[in-house]
Amino acid sequence: MYKLYLWHKNERMCKFNVLDNDPDKVYDCYSKKLIINGFKNNIDVKKQVLIMKKLMDELYQQKINCQKIRASDLLMFLSCFFAVRKLDEMDTDNFIFLKVKNKNNKNSKICGSKLSLEKERDTIHTKKRVRIKTVIM
Repeated sequence: MYKLYLWHKNERMCKFNVLDNDPDKVYDCYSKKLIINGFKNNIDVKKQVLIMKKLMDELYQQKINCQKIRASDLLMFLSCFFAVRKLDEMDTDNFIFLKVKNKNNKNSKICGSKLSLEKERDTIHTKKRVRIKTVIM
């Protein structure tokens, strides 16, 4: 499992869970259908790219203005992002895949120490709360 982070104009737009770290597989899953539907509707490549870039810029403006963006719009952003990238109309360094660590690994020493630290923090916080309550009463 990987996390895919997408940037547009130096702003992180979204992140997605993906199964593989291959951008061509993400393109095949989401963007290929978008380009084929454009060709079926007699829209040439240049016009498709302009429409996709305009949509990406509109979502960027929504993000900058702190407006809510629907999940379907973010999926459309993903589709447009990789379609424009595949058509060589955009820089290729605006995304990153990060491997998600398995959090359920019980044999890991790091996970065990994190759990014990969390328990210690919880007991410290409860002791502080008890002390504060006794002082107030």
